[in-house]
Amino acid sequence: MPDMTAQPDASAARTGGPADPTDAPEPTHASRRTDVPDVPDVPDASDARGTSDTLGTSDTLGTSDVSGPADAVGLEELGRAVKEAQYRHHRALDTRLAAAGTTLAQWDALRAIARAPGASAHELAVATFQGDQSFGTLASRLAAQGLVERRPGRGRRIEHRLTADGERVLAAGRTITLDVLTASFAPLDQDERATLLGLLRRVGLRDEGS
Repeated sequence: MPDMTAQPDASAARTGGPADPTDAPEPTHASRRTDVPDVPDVPDASDARGTSDTLGTSDTLGTSDVSGPADAVGLEELGRAVKEAQYRHHRALDTRLAAAGTTLAQWDALRAIARAPGASAHELAVATFQGDQSFGTLASRLAAQGLVERRPGRGRRIEHRLTADGERVLAAGRTITLDVLTASFAPLDQDERATLLGLLRRVGLRDEGS
């Protein structure tokens, strides 16, 4: 967090003649961090990171020792909290999904295909927050595992559909995902979950419109 230097009190009353300009306090300057942490894309198991850099608490930006503007502190803490919650979901899901023979990135791709059968690679890349090349590599891996079928569409379009094995992996992963997310959001009641979802969607729509 920024180290906000205390501003000198310029309101002290003076007596005994006109004010001497040499008595005026020198201005101070404070730097402010604006690097609100971004939220990472859905990682594959091979991209797992340790927690020391991502979730370390020795250098956390708490509010008790900061005299800076409350809004700046809140934004940094909010950005970190979103990143931490997503990281914990990813780590727990990748660990549990490994038992079903898949990863979070692969299961998320299967889910996107199930939601839009016949979708192109580009459409699925957008839906899974990946680049076209990254999703193409992932789709090739899923096809090699017999979980996805790719067919030529109109023009250069390649359409994607789940195989029977892909449907089974998707169903197994959905059970695991529901268990993990139920435990994660257990502290929130239904109204709080709805409020959180609405706020996050509002932020997402604002970013897309920027």
